[in-house]
Amino acid sequence: MTGFSDTRCPSVLFDVDKETELDASEYQRVICDIAAKAERLQSAGVNQTVEVQEAYVGWVMSRLNNALVPVPDPAGWQDHPRGENVRVFRHRMGSVEFCHLKFGSNGSIPYHDHCDSNGVMRVVEGSVASSSFNIVEQSSANMTLTSPVHVRLSAGDMTSFCLQRNSVHALAAGADGAYILDVFTRLNDDACCRYLQLQPPRKNGYVRAVWSQEG
Repeated sequence: MTGFSDTRCPSVLFDVDKETELDASEYQRVICDIAAKAERLQSAGVNQTVEVQEAYVGWVMSRLNNALVPVPDPAGWQDHPRGENVRVFRHRMGSVEFCHLKFGSNGSIPYHDHCDSNGVMRVVEGSVASSSFNIVEQSSANMTLTSPVHVRLSAGDMTSFCLQRNSVHALAAGADGAYILDVFTRLNDDACCRYLQLQPPRKNGYVRAVWSQEG
């Protein structure tokens, strides 16, 4: 089993008042359940099979479906390293990273992939346009992608990705911005986020992409 950070549930994560304290407590139970399940799959050594990944992200979506997601403590927010007009709050539990994103007006995050991870995205407030690709093949320098799929996700909508399904994507909010929760589960210690530069589509519709930077 590869080593990850502490999986214990945090005692304080959200700056809430009495009216939202119950919601925050319930949400923390949800994220603790997710981290615990990811740890069990990691310990069993089955987390990288396609069938297990798909079942896992489906289960994560079911856990997040009705959860009321509070806004984390304002002191923990930072500017997104590659996004435009995007703030981020990251919280890691074991192999799982819970990433809260606040998009300002027309905020965006460029094309990137989450190498050796799977993930679930839930739109909490507002809406975003998502453009995603499946990976056909990849090398240490570049990758070949399918034609993109463009969708608009509104509050309450969720989507997911696994190693080769929808794993390259970009996000753009509208004039009213958006609040999003991303749940990334790392499949090994080398998992990372890599930003990409896309080349013009080929005649067969495939797209070549080259790495630009990790972030």
